[in-house]
Amino acid sequence: MNKYTLYDYEPKTLYGENLADALLRQRILKTPKRYRRIDTGINDPTIDRYIYENYGGEEIRIKSVIETYIPEDSTRGGNKYETAICELENGRIVEIDVILDDRGRPPMYGDKMRQTAIWLTNEQLEWLKQQGNVSEFIRSIIEREMKKSQDSTNIQYLPP
Repeated sequence: MNKYTLYDYEPKTLYGENLADALLRQRILKTPKRYRRIDTGINDPTIDRYIYENYGGEEIRIKSVIETYIPEDSTRGGNKYETAICELENGRIVEIDVILDDRGRPPMYGDKMRQTAIWLTNEQLEWLKQQGNVSEFIRSIIEREMKKSQDSTNIQYLPP
């Protein structure tokens, strides 16, 4: 699961396999409640020149995620962000932005690794632990065997 931090909606944090999944899991978002100052243009010292208005707090219900993308050379608040274009249940289309934070180093093999369980005897497990980092050692064995397998299928026999 990945963690996504929203810019203009509540709850601030969503979780999902990708942005579309996180938004569809949550489905209902709220705009934050804010207030704004409005200049009435009245210059009378006995009357307040400004009035304050509350807005926000509306609920939006996501029907589907049409597209997600990362805008190039754009930042919000100094952070890169990802945008999802969503269709709401009332038919409106909205853009929802999330912060793209550093999620650690990039994956070793270009794709996220999946955790896998294997069944071993106690003797096999102890031997494996003595080899150092268990995951790296098993991956190196698999890579070596995959390379052998690939080399054996690529052998070309030349006629004598």
